[in-house]
Amino acid sequence: MRRTPVFVLLFLLLVADVVLVTGALRSTHVNTSKMAVANQTLTAPTPAPTTASGSPTTAAAPAGKVIVAGLNSSHAWRAVSAVTCVPGATRANVARTSNGGQDWKSVSVPLVTVSGLSYAGSAIVANGLDASCQPAAYTLGDSPSATTKSAAWSVDPKDQAKLLADGQPVSDEPCTGRVLDVAVNSANDAVVLCGNGSVQHTTDGGDSWRQLTGKGDTVAIATGSTSTAVYVATPSSCGLSVHLVTAAASGCLDHTKDWTGPLDMAIIGSTMWLVSPTQALTEPVANLS
Repeated sequence: MRRTPVFVLLFLLLVADVVLVTGALRSTHVNTSKMAVANQTLTAPTPAPTTASGSPTTAAAPAGKVIVAGLNSSHAWRAVSAVTCVPGATRANVARTSNGGQDWKSVSVPLVTVSGLSYAGSAIVANGLDASCQPAAYTLGDSPSATTKSAAWSVDPKDQAKLLADGQPVSDEPCTGRVLDVAVNSANDAVVLCGNGSVQHTTDGGDSWRQLTGKGDTVAIATGSTSTAVYVATPSSCGLSVHLVTAAASGCLDHTKDWTGPLDMAIIGSTMWLVSPTQALTEPVANLS
């Protein structure tokens, strides 16, 4: 039986359709291994820039001044800061210890400089200048809080040559230059260390001063249980000696030979605290000459 041209034509059309469908299926096949590589390339994270821009400041506060406030023989606060304020500068390093100064835990306080640590009942108040170089005060703790309390005595945060009593300038300045430290006995009784190393004492709220020593070698001061018990720290070849201002230096405290930088001293109860920006020690007052 002969195939008619119509059947031949239909056969040819069917073959062509099969060829086209097969080609289409081949064109949509994807190499999944190459797809995975492509996706990795598109979604791989871009390494963050290693520039310092935008990074928080982690540099240590300039060690121009150090202040310590002891709470007992184990607990104390220490503040290390620059002497003068620059707007936006690194914050002061304020820290506390609970093991006699072996370890210190820093607490963030919004102050660039700290001019004083004062006792307010059972709390400690830090006075100084904030990031805008304006006077500010904070009650210290896990989360320091702003306060309007004025220290009984403090160095003027805006002028290191001036002394403040209850937030106001004293009527008679004890130093001709910078006031390095103030040790407080009461609202009217305080001892001041001047930049030239002399030690001055007032019992009338700063109306008048009496020089206790003018030797010029004193680097830190503290007051004991009475207004007459004034202790000074002086350097010698063996390290640092702490003794009554009325007595001569006798020996040195252990492990102080290599101490450098600014120093501060405080006496709380029967314990003396002596600190530098990086070191600290305690000593029973009874052991001091």
